[in-house]
Amino acid sequence: MQVRPMFPVLLGISGSCMTTWNRGARAGIATRAYPRAHIAAGAQLPGGLNFRGAHLPGGSPFGGLTFRGRSLSGGLTFRRGSPVEGALCPTLPHGMFHMEHDKKPLRARMRSLLASLPPDDLARASAAACAHLVAHQRFARARRLMVFLGTPGEPDVRPAARAAFGAGKVVCAPRMDWDARTMRPVALLAPDAPTEVRRHSVPEPPDGPVVPPADLDLVLVPGLAFDERGFRLGRGAGFYDRFLADARAGWAAARTSGWVVGVCCEAQVLPEVPREAHDQPVDALLTEAGLRVCRWGG
Repeated sequence: MQVRPMFPVLLGISGSCMTTWNRGARAGIATRAYPRAHIAAGAQLPGGLNFRGAHLPGGSPFGGLTFRGRSLSGGLTFRRGSPVEGALCPTLPHGMFHMEHDKKPLRARMRSLLASLPPDDLARASAAACAHLVAHQRFARARRLMVFLGTPGEPDVRPAARAAFGAGKVVCAPRMDWDARTMRPVALLAPDAPTEVRRHSVPEPPDGPVVPPADLDLVLVPGLAFDERGFRLGRGAGFYDRFLADARAGWAAARTSGWVVGVCCEAQVLPEVPREAHDQPVDALLTEAGLRVCRWGG
């Protein structure tokens, strides 16, 4: 095995494994067995190693290993259950190689991107996205939905809320319990009803009637970034992850099927976002380009 020194950019560390990526033509892996060794791109592993997107054949001892080198949000992805997953990261659940340290630089990058979007472009993208949503059959069938009251840089979903009110639907928005890091859906009296800002520049509805999460048919979710499978990068407090976990438990108990839609600009859709075991994916992505179903279970 060819081993050579590197100056890597750190992507993720856990107690048992480390992955690194160099901006040049080298990739590296360090494990507990080789804590200081970085495997160069030309090194020979069982099944061979081909940097940048290729994979080690599934029949090899390291089958199913792929490197996604498009951005720092990438990292190493393992086919679920492959031997390399248990060999390199035995303490992580299947498919959960990305850790919280992967998210921090990506959050900073996405915040900069959103801050740079011209307001007129964001308004046009928001209007187009809402038009796609209102034309969808899931919107037509929904009786109760939860929207979000956007912060600067987030899409404006008020056109969809106005359409929902016009169709006689119940429209909610999240009211936060900032200390407990939870939220509850509070019914809105009108799409442009007064809001209040208590913390972190987040607009909220005044306290009012709460709609049980299990009664919601459609939930619109913001995010800093999403990927095509539906995994979401939030702002780090976990409000939506906790809320969606509770809502899905309620839907399962009631044998209903609420639909979770991530709303963003097309520029926020990445090939892959870092994720952890507790992260809740969305069922569909809504952008100015349209509404597409995600396949996070596959």
